[in-house]
This record gives sequence, C-alpha cells and structure tokens, in this order.
Amino acid sequence: MSEFENPYFTVSIPFDHYDKIVSKEKSIVIRCKYNCYCYDETPRLTDFYIIKSDFGNITERMIIQELIKLKHNPQCDHMFYEGVSSTPLDDVFDIYFGS
Repeated sequence: MSEFENPYFTVSIPFDHYDKIVSKEKSIVIRCKYNCYCYDETPRLTDFYIIKSDFGNITERMIIQELIKLKHNPQCDHMFYEGVSSTPLDDVFDIYFGS
C-alpha cells in the first residue's frame, strides 16, 4: 500500500528522499510546465502551486502531499513524479515528471 492515497501520478523517488528538504523557506512556488510531445495536439498552460509550511522547511513529501490534495494530474505519458529542481529559477522551483 502506498503512503500517498489516490494520486493521479506515480511517485518514483526513493523513499529515503521523501524527507529531503527542498527549501528552508516557509513557502515556495513550484511550476509544472507541460512542454512535452503529449501536448502537441492540445497545448496546456503552465501550472503554478504555492507550497506552505508552518515549520519553515519544505520537503519532497510535503510537495507530493500538496499535489495530491490539489488533484494534480499531468494527463500525459509522463506520470512519474521525479522531484523538484534543486535550486529555484526566478524564485520558482520546477517539478519534474517522467515516463
């Protein structure tokens, strides 16, 4: 049984990475770009999500939980959550999905 209930994607990072600290900030913005071949026929706009923490550290687990809560669904062949960028670009972290 998975730790994460009813995701629209598969978590494919190792279990020991779930508690990896992505940021020590209390909130971050993550971006999901839909620029793969799956959207050639039906382009999709980029999604932005704000991830918040009361404790000041944001982990991979918190990001995954928030994506599930928000019912994030890549709707393409790239359904495997591979994590977020290690450093933000323009104060935004990119999330990565693979196939």
